[in-house]
Amino acid sequence: MRGASRRTIILLVIAAVVVLGAAATGVTLLLSHQHAQNVRAFKAQTSSDWGEMAGSARTVTASLLRVTSPAELAEVSTEAGKMKEKVDGLVARLEKKSPPSGYSQVRAKELGALRSTSAYLHTMSDLAGKASADEVAAAGQLLADQGRKAQGDVSDFLSAASWLRGTLPGDLYNGSGVLLQAFQPQRGMDVQRQQVYEALQTFMTADIFQHNFDVIWSMLDSRLHTGLDYYKVTKEKLASVWAKNWDGKPVDFYVSKSRIDFQSPSSATAKVIAYMKNQSPRIEEISLVNEGGVWKIDSDPFAGF
Repeated sequence: MRGASRRTIILLVIAAVVVLGAAATGVTLLLSHQHAQNVRAFKAQTSSDWGEMAGSARTVTASLLRVTSPAELAEVSTEAGKMKEKVDGLVARLEKKSPPSGYSQVRAKELGALRSTSAYLHTMSDLAGKASADEVAAAGQLLADQGRKAQGDVSDFLSAASWLRGTLPGDLYNGSGVLLQAFQPQRGMDVQRQQVYEALQTFMTADIFQHNFDVIWSMLDSRLHTGLDYYKVTKEKLASVWAKNWDGKPVDFYVSKSRIDFQSPSSATAKVIAYMKNQSPRIEEISLVNEGGVWKIDSDPFAGF
């Protein structure tokens, strides 16, 4: 009887151990599943937040690219102020909620990036709103330093948050240079720069307003035509997919005269803003080459090449 009792006790102990082990495993699996869900939600929310930041940054950058005189600084002040409000609102929300386990460092970098960006936007909005040459000259170095810090902090955060795609436009951080340049005497464009500007005006007008593919096709350079011929892409076939390549509906554009740069006498790049329906602006750099005295399009990121 005693042997049977011992066996019963042993069996009960083993059963208890098995049950407790199964329960512990279940709890561990439940916690692991919950953590995975929290991480997914954290990454999705961060992606959404920084998608909005990128849109606001493109709007501010577009206002900077349009500056040719102090008259345009009011728009810079307004847009920088709006973005600062969004950044500050995001900081306040993030400070109230802890990140999932293992993501504290990412959150710390995110808050650092947002705070330095807010400081930069505050100074830029304030200086642009005052539109004073003396105040811009006095605080220009501060703004430049804040811009570099904000850009560095954002880069550090995006490196840590490796699941995020894209970044904020580099031209966003050139507020100091733009504000200082706004008060410089305006000079007319040289002949080459004027020709590049006019070529882009013609090309973008044909694309966005006229939908004139004959003009678009005629303005593509020989390198592009050689590639299209190789892949047997006809004018009609390219025209049929052109609008889809835009990934949205453009409603207006602006060629930045201050951002036309020459890599050589026969090659140039220019920053172009496309204003999109129900979207933030898109900003791309279009490349051109001079063929026989005529400026032709060598790359157009808006259309996907």
